[in-house]
Amino acid sequence: MLCARLRIDERPATNDKHAGTVDRDRSCRDAGAAAPRHYRRIDWRKTFSALRHRNFRLFFWGQLVSLIGTWMQTVALNWLVYTTTNSALALGFINFLQAIPITLLTLPAGVLADRHNKRNILIATQTASMLLPSCWRHGPFPYRPVLADRLMSLLFGVVNAFDIPTRQSFVVDMTSRDDLMNAIALNSSMFNGARVFGPALAGVLIAYIGTAAVSSSTVFRFWR
Repeated sequence: MLCARLRIDERPATNDKHAGTVDRDRSCRDAGAAAPRHYRRIDWRKTFSALRHRNFRLFFWGQLVSLIGTWMQTVALNWLVYTTTNSALALGFINFLQAIPITLLTLPAGVLADRHNKRNILIATQTASMLLPSCWRHGPFPYRPVLADRLMSLLFGVVNAFDIPTRQSFVVDMTSRDDLMNAIALNSSMFNGARVFGPALAGVLIAYIGTAAVSSSTVFRFWR
């Protein structure tokens, strides 16, 4: 900016001060012209560098399938509640029951994940996520479907409150320090990709095979 603001006077210098100004401007102009431009090339081989670790590779693809199934289950539950009750209030209350445990229990769940074996916690949360759809409408309230839907939504929220922080911190244990940033980026991309494809796939399947079939099919995401 300084070089751009200096005025260039090509007339012969009349005093030492003016000569110094012209010399300084010419030196700045020469330095700017001689400075090479460096462009950073993108190395696409490093885009998926974290996948070279076997544990993270298995975790990545397994969680991708699991998260897609989780979003399919959420859409199926919401659609069933809305078609059963035809009430926007009931639909909002179902989502509130699923979100409130995440709000209240995420911090204690993070402390639990730091002090205990993350792998065992994930096995417990994934097992609970597998059993909940199997018990839907076949649990202790088979003749009270609204109450069963609310209870299932609340339990899903409790499971996710322990699953999310544990899963996020587990990424650190499966990659090296050099690939950690890439692993975090891939993990975030996987989560957001599941949020896109899971509800979209659930909507198509609900239209063709029904809500109950979609809810039951999400159990098979754990057989991997």
